[in-house]
Amino acid sequence: MYNPLSLALKGAMLGYQRLMSQQLARSCPYQTTCSNFSKQAIQQFGTLKGVFLSADRIMRCNRLGLLDVHTLSRDPVDGSIVDTPDLYRLR
Repeated sequence: MYNPLSLALKGAMLGYQRLMSQQLARSCPYQTTCSNFSKQAIQQFGTLKGVFLSADRIMRCNRLGLLDVHTLSRDPVDGSIVDTPDLYRLR
């Protein structure tokens, strides 16, 4: 079954990616952009937890939040931050 709220959120992310993201000339410090992270989190964890993970990620995507990134979570090749929704799965 399709969840209408989940589809609306994914549609909003797609609209943001197609319309707004291209207008912003800033490179993302993360390997997976915040909008792609949001879509993946909503798909993997459902609407409620996906929205909370997305909000957490967006709140960390600023200059102050980037100061507290562990060196092991950076990609050694390009220096981008590795943060995927899979890291938030309970083991």
